[in-house]
Amino acid sequence: MPEETNQTGSNERLRVLRIAHASLTPALRERERALAKECADIDLEVLTTTRWREAGVDVYATADDLFQVSPARACLSNHIQLFAYDPRPVVRALRRHRPHLIDLNHEPYSIACAEILALADWLLPGVPVVMQVAQNILRQYPPPVNWLQSRALRRIAAAYACSEGAREVLHAKGFQNPISIIPFGVNTETFRPGTQRRKGATLTIGFVGRMLPGKGLGVLADALTKLASESWRLLLVGDGPERKRFERVLAERALLDRAEFAGAIPYEKVADFYRR
Repeated sequence: MPEETNQTGSNERLRVLRIAHASLTPALRERERALAKECADIDLEVLTTTRWREAGVDVYATADDLFQVSPARACLSNHIQLFAYDPRPVVRALRRHRPHLIDLNHEPYSIACAEILALADWLLPGVPVVMQVAQNILRQYPPPVNWLQSRALRRIAAAYACSEGAREVLHAKGFQNPISIIPFGVNTETFRPGTQRRKGATLTIGFVGRMLPGKGLGVLADALTKLASESWRLLLVGDGPERKRFERVLAERALLDRAEFAGAIPYEKVADFYRR
């Protein structure tokens, strides 16, 4: 039987269930950890995947000292928009935590979004759901994906986008509820310059990210070609299907010997490469 949604009382902390596939480790949960530290009136629980392959590296869920973390196995697919959570941990988290608010880090056209909304409507009908979105290119989807997206846009109470472009895309899809802009943050204690680079040192040009179509590797190759007469070296962190093509382009332009491919690395080591 459906369970009625609890309403917050005057002395009751606001119970929030954050659902994000990549909030696997404390380093990847800095957003959630900051919320738990700064907002004592919020009772937070995080539901994430048991394992996720991010930028070529398998990352596994670990516990947190500030709130409960509930891992759920990713099913059906390894694609971020096509996978579903094992529903059993989701149901347990909804029944145990009984959130007043669900904070969902999934796009409205994703299978995971449709799953979470269905389970929430079954167990906690009427519970508000807010959605974090990052899609900044408007795309058209065939059935049933467009049906799932239309339902999600009607059900979501509010959204927050990482950029003005993402907000414009959500508006263009017909979302009529409030949308705020909350950019992605950065830990300035971790990502900070290292020791002063010595005068005359070779300029290092860096690329950090997945090597996928649309990530700008072609633009980078063209820019490096224009700088071929200058003194520089290229440091690339990450991997993906476009790596071989990019290596071939650099070789054709006699630039490959100036490039260092570090491959995929854990998130915790990224800052060290920025300081090189």
